[in-house]
Amino acid sequence: MPETPSQIGPYLVTGVIGRDGGASVYNAVYPATGPAHNRPVVVHLLSPRLAEEPKIFARFQRDAG
Repeated sequence: MPETPSQIGPYLVTGVIGRDGGASVYNAVYPATGPAHNRPVVVHLLSPRLAEEPKIFARFQRDAG
């Protein structure tokens, strides 16, 4: 099983929601100051292998939007 990152971009990872062969989904917080301080977020990461597939990447972007 892949190691859980402690941070993804500006987001601090607080737990794993799930993983499969093509993606990982994490609970995280956005540690900004002001009104967004410690706002809970979900971070969904697509594997690099799948990110190179145009149709899969387009669907991922559409679903995230």
